[in-house]
Amino acid sequence: MAGEKIKTNIQCQNIAPIENLTRLISSNSLKIGVFANNGSGKTFISRLFRLTENTNELHLENEISPTDKLITIGKSNSNFSFSIIDKKGITQEDFKIELKKGVIPNLPKTKYTYHTFNQDYVEENISALSYEKDSEIEGFILGKINIDLKEDEEKLSKIEKEGSELNEQIKIETEKYVEEKVSNIQNIKRLGD
Repeated sequence: MAGEKIKTNIQCQNIAPIENLTRLISSNSLKIGVFANNGSGKTFISRLFRLTENTNELHLENEISPTDKLITIGKSNSNFSFSIIDKKGITQEDFKIELKKGVIPNLPKTKYTYHTFNQDYVEENISALSYEKDSEIEGFILGKINIDLKEDEEKLSKIEKEGSELNEQIKIETEKYVEEKVSNIQNIKRLGD
């Protein structure tokens, strides 16, 4: 089973700019990054995943559901389905979210926790703390100034130490070899003269 892959299936219908999307992704990891042009629907897909982690109950406001903005303009409903099949062919996750204008959706219980770091996440978790680039906020590691390099520095120090020890060992072995094998050659020391 060495050649088997994890299969991730995603389907979207009428999710903001995405009218119809069906993709099967084969990978070795459950970590997936999404890269695409601006305006292509990344944020809308991430908002659907964020719905699965939503601990707050959704409410209608003036007969408008907070999920209405996820539905393609001019449409009244949308569908999103997502499944994960492991390397052994066993379905590990399979859920569907159906959205209808003016209706609070039934949100599925998922087996996995999906981490989405989109603009909504930034606004809810970072901007609320008056975050400014490279400022210090307790509990967050953001910006290259605040990245913890301790582990990398320890690895580098270990490699440098091993390199230094190896250089010293090579020097000792070379001197020993010269002393035992080369120094005994007749008139070898006079070659420098």
